[in-house]
Amino acid sequence: MDKLDLDSIVFDLDGTLIDSAKGIHRCVREVLARRGYRSFDEEFLTRSIGVHPIDAIFQKTVKKSEVEDCVKEFKQRYAETLTKDVILLNGANETLDALIKDGYKVAVYTLKMRNHALKVLNHFSIKIDGIVAGEEIEDKSSGKGLQELLHSLNSKASRSAIVGDQWSDISAGKNAGMTTIAVLGGLGSFEELNKLGPDYLIGSVSDLTKIL
Repeated sequence: MDKLDLDSIVFDLDGTLIDSAKGIHRCVREVLARRGYRSFDEEFLTRSIGVHPIDAIFQKTVKKSEVEDCVKEFKQRYAETLTKDVILLNGANETLDALIKDGYKVAVYTLKMRNHALKVLNHFSIKIDGIVAGEEIEDKSSGKGLQELLHSLNSKASRSAIVGDQWSDISAGKNAGMTTIAVLGGLGSFEELNKLGPDYLIGSVSDLTKIL
C-alpha cells in the first residue's frame, strides 16, 4: 500500500481517541432526574455524540422552556466530573506520539466545548497543534470548521487527513477536500461509514501508522 503524502492529521475526539459516553449519559440522567424525567432515549444520545450538540437530547426530552437551563446545568456538571469516567482508547496515545515524532501536525475537531476538550487532552497528556471545538462549529458535517483549522496549521486540505468514527467526520472531511479515514469500533457503524465512501477504513487508530 502506498504511503500517504500528508503533513497534518485532524482527529475527532469522542469515539476516536477517547470514550466519554458513560460520563455524558450520567450527567444527562442527573440533569433530567432533577426535573422529574425518569427516562430518555439513550440510544439517540449515544448516536448523537460527536454528531449533534448536547442540546439535541434535551430538545427531544424536555419542554422547550427547560432546554436552555438543562444545557447550562449539564455543562456545569460535566465540567466538574469530566475526567471521572473518560477512557483513552487503546493505542491512541502511542499513535499520536508516533505521528508527532514523525513531524506531523496533529489537531482536534470536536463538538465538545473547548474547555472540556482541553481538560481531557491535558488529563491524558495529549499534545496538539490546534483545535476547533463546539463553540466554533455550527454544523460539524459541513467541514467549515476544518477549513479554519487547516489555515491555523498553515496546511492545505490536499495534504491533510481527518480521522473519525462518525459519518459527520467523514462528511466534514469530504466537504473540506481532505483525505478521509474512518475508524471502526467507535460510535458509528460500519454501514454508516462505508456508505459515505471514506478514502480509508481502518479497524482502530493504531492502524493509522500503516498508511502514513
